[in-house]
Amino acid sequence: MNEKVQNDIDALISGENDPGKRAVLIVLQSINRSLIANTIATERTQVDVEKHRADFSVHLKNFEAHAMNEEAIMNKGKGAWWVMAFVLSLVQVLAIYGWNSSRREIETMQAAAHDAEVTHLKMQARIDALEKGK
Repeated sequence: MNEKVQNDIDALISGENDPGKRAVLIVLQSINRSLIANTIATERTQVDVEKHRADFSVHLKNFEAHAMNEEAIMNKGKGAWWVMAFVLSLVQVLAIYGWNSSRREIETMQAAAHDAEVTHLKMQARIDALEKGK
């Protein structure tokens, strides 16, 4: 209500001659003013809530975009780990294969060297036996 209406009501209350009715009117006027003040406060609160709701909506959209970017980065990182694990596994398999191949070649060469040494010792023993017999 506007100020003029409030003043008119106050004038009517002060013009009341019966003290009981005047007290009731004063209480009712006090309740009326409290309700008006509460309505104004509620309207201001509603405006503030709407402003905060809009701000929160913007913040939520920014957060969701940020979360999606972070998730994309994490997915790239997970993909990189899978690639790196695959490459390291492949390198290990190739290294083990190369080591086994080298080991087999070394064992073959050692066996050939041993056979050659045995053959050499046999030949040396024959030569020694032949020379003793002369």
